[in-house]
Amino acid sequence: MVILGITAYAHDSAVCLVKNGEVLAAIEEERFSREKHTVAFPTEAIKYCLALGETDLNDIDYVGFSWDPWIGLHKRIKLILTSLPRTFFFPGELSTKWLNIIRTDRDLRHLFSVDGKPVKYKFCYIPHHICHAASSFIGAPYDESAFLSIDATGEWTTTMYGIANDTEIYPIEKVPYPHSLGFLYGGITQYLGFRLCSGEGKTMGLAPYGKPKYYSLFEKMIWLEKGSQLRMDLSYFQHYTGLERVYSDKLIEALGPPRVPEGEYEDRHADIAASLQKRTEDLILDMVDWLHRQTGLDNLCLSGGVSLNCVANGKVRAQSPFKQVFVQPAANDAGGALGAALYISNIMLKEPRKFRMTDAYLGPRFGDREILAALQKYSFPYREEKNLERTCAMLLAEGKILAWFQGRMEWGPRALGNRSILADPREGKMKDIMNEKVKHREGFRPFAPSVLAEDSARFFEGAADSPFMLMAFTVKPGMRHLVPAITHVDGTARVQTVDIATNRKYWTLIHEFKKLTGVPVLLNTSFNVRGQPIVCTPGEALECFAATGIDYLAIGNYLVSKQDLQKTDKDYRIQIIRDDIHG
Repeated sequence: MVILGITAYAHDSAVCLVKNGEVLAAIEEERFSREKHTVAFPTEAIKYCLALGETDLNDIDYVGFSWDPWIGLHKRIKLILTSLPRTFFFPGELSTKWLNIIRTDRDLRHLFSVDGKPVKYKFCYIPHHICHAASSFIGAPYDESAFLSIDATGEWTTTMYGIANDTEIYPIEKVPYPHSLGFLYGGITQYLGFRLCSGEGKTMGLAPYGKPKYYSLFEKMIWLEKGSQLRMDLSYFQHYTGLERVYSDKLIEALGPPRVPEGEYEDRHADIAASLQKRTEDLILDMVDWLHRQTGLDNLCLSGGVSLNCVANGKVRAQSPFKQVFVQPAANDAGGALGAALYISNIMLKEPRKFRMTDAYLGPRFGDREILAALQKYSFPYREEKNLERTCAMLLAEGKILAWFQGRMEWGPRALGNRSILADPREGKMKDIMNEKVKHREGFRPFAPSVLAEDSARFFEGAADSPFMLMAFTVKPGMRHLVPAITHVDGTARVQTVDIATNRKYWTLIHEFKKLTGVPVLLNTSFNVRGQPIVCTPGEALECFAATGIDYLAIGNYLVSKQDLQKTDKDYRIQIIRDDIHG
């Protein structure tokens, strides 16, 4: 049984391949197109998944799409008509998306036709939040769980509460569009000068620098009725009229002029972010409490784009009545591809659950042949290391910045030790060095720690298994002087626990660093620069390494030194790589 799950036309287009109940591959289209959060149809991601699964197009039994365009369509039309003239230009924007989704089956069959004949399979539209719930629960280590899915919108639902088990995923409550916690967070993110559906993490990172002085205003903007029903004062927002600007003039009157993108930061911007973050956390905690009262279950699966908010996730784990909390690494719309495929396999077709998401390494792998070919093609000086982990640990302990390109690429927006840039967390200035010279991004942005799973409780309060870097924990006060580069201004850190069973090579690197320094922690950030997707191929790794302030690149078992590279014509090499990669 071969099943393909697809997300497209909203943001974070992605594909997942499931074969006989096992997830063989999952990847976002942006990894190939190099357009971050792309909405394009994931043609290259499909090709990759099929190639890795050694699957012929004619072998596909089902294709699942993580959105059902027919759900709530009449309600959308009614909302547009009753909101005229503000929605005058919205139908064109919305209809393009809807028509693309409706045409997906037809276009897919002809795009991947074999000998001029369309491939044959069964095509299924699956409700968006059901896909989110399936993506989290079916890979979770629970036989039964409550679930909560929160994002901007899916068809006509913005939030879904429910219960999942081995045979069913069923909602017990829904919040209707346009009342949306995702659009609240996205709208304020846009107001703060960041990109909607992309810059929300920046808002979360800015929040600890402010105080929630505007909290009472946010209480007026959004609240809960009957314990579960989100309600917004829509006079502050206009996301139902278009996405070019989702906040209204009334919001500007209340908060002052919006920040210009790339403009200066004022104290009030941090205060607004802090007020938004606190209101979001409080609402989610209230929603989770309501869900627990309704279900009485011990386990909770979170999903949807709002579940990428690691600070809120950490609060849920620490303060909610649920004993166990699980979030899969691609909780955003990309995860809908995983959910669509697994829902067909395990719920529709009743196949036994085999898949457990213990790691996120579901993307492309490049062996020595491909790595050496790239190094030699662009004439990069390199040396093979017999004990790569020990050598790299020594370099990190000396204060060097290391790019780490190993194994299969991560699924989801976080680098988890296979496409990472690493540094010594003991150096207090390292955060500023990384933001300025390597990542080329805002100075307030924090960096995450990767810690040996067996040592996490020594450094982080309430530490739990966190392999996907989706929960924030407080750094113990007595340990903060040891790891200042990964301790955010509020004393927290977005933790990744590293287990020897899931990533032996990365675990060994951290273990070697621990033997040298006594600290079982590395600063870990994604192997990319601001505005670019994480590097996927050896060529992209070489380009990013050469164009930034990274000192060393460990790619496979080979080590490249910036010092050696600078003895050659570095700028010329960067240009020929870019010309080759970007056509």
